[in-house]
Amino acid sequence: MQLRYLLRRSPEGLTPEGRYQWKTTRATLKQYPKDIRFRREQAKQGGMPPMPSPYLRYRVSGNYHIQLFHESGRGSRNDFENALKGVGKSFNDFHSILDFGAGCSRIMRWMQDLSQHAELYGTDIDAKAIRWSKRHIPFAKFGVNQGLPPLNYPDGKFDLVYSHSVFTHLNEEYQDAWLAELKRVTKPGAVLLLTVHGDNAWQGFYESGKEHPGMAEHVASYEKNGCHFVHDDEWTGVFPDFYHSMFHQKRYIMEHWAKYFTILNYLEQGMLNYQDMVVLQRD
Repeated sequence: MQLRYLLRRSPEGLTPEGRYQWKTTRATLKQYPKDIRFRREQAKQGGMPPMPSPYLRYRVSGNYHIQLFHESGRGSRNDFENALKGVGKSFNDFHSILDFGAGCSRIMRWMQDLSQHAELYGTDIDAKAIRWSKRHIPFAKFGVNQGLPPLNYPDGKFDLVYSHSVFTHLNEEYQDAWLAELKRVTKPGAVLLLTVHGDNAWQGFYESGKEHPGMAEHVASYEKNGCHFVHDDEWTGVFPDFYHSMFHQKRYIMEHWAKYFTILNYLEQGMLNYQDMVVLQRD
C-alpha cells in the first residue's frame, strides 16, 4: 500500500529538497524494469560499460532514461573528438586529460581506450557520483572539488580539459573563478573543450516560459549583458544554491572568455546538437 501510494500521489507541503527526494525515489522505482530490459539487451550484444543507477543518472543529466544516458555519453565523446579535428588535433595527441564535471562518468565510461596512452582524471562537486566512479571506472582517477577553486591538482598538470554542461550552471562570479583555475592547472598550449547554453538553449528556455510574468526581465538581462543566470529552475533542491541555469551569447564568450584563453573555435549546437561548444587554447 505504501509503495502504491508513493508511485501514484505527490505528498503536499514538501520543501524543494523534499520534492526532489520524492520525485527521484518515485522515478527510480519506475525506471528499474526498463533498466533490467536494457541491460539484458546489451548483454546479448556483448555487454556495455558500467551503468550507474537511475538516481545518479538524473543528478548528472536531468533524465532517468538508461538508453539516453548510454548513447549520449558516446555522442558527447564523438562531439568532443570532432571539435578536436576542427583544430587539427585528436585525443591521441594528449597525455594528461581532465573531465571537469565528470559526475557518474557519463562520458568517461567511453574513454577507456585513451588510458593506454594518457592519464585520465575526473572531478566533480557531487560526492555520490564520484564515489560511484571510483568504484566502477578503474582506468581513471577521480576526486571531489568544492563549489569554488582550487582543484587538487598542481599547476600545469593537464594538456586537455573537456567539460560538458558545467558552465551552463554557474553565474559570472563562479564562471570567472573556474576559468582562472582551469588556466592554472593546464600547460601552455593545452586545449580546453567547454560547453555553454547558447542561443539555441536560450530559445528553448524562452519558448517554455514566454507567458511567465518574469520572462521580460530575463530577456532584458540576456540582451543587455550577453549572458543571464536563472535561479528559479529545476535544479532547486538538487545541488547547492550556486548551481542553476546560465545562458551565454556568442559575443559575450568571444569578448569575455578571451581574457583567459585564446578562442580557437565556437561551434553552435556543437554538443549533442543542443549546447554550444567553445574550443580554447592556453597561451
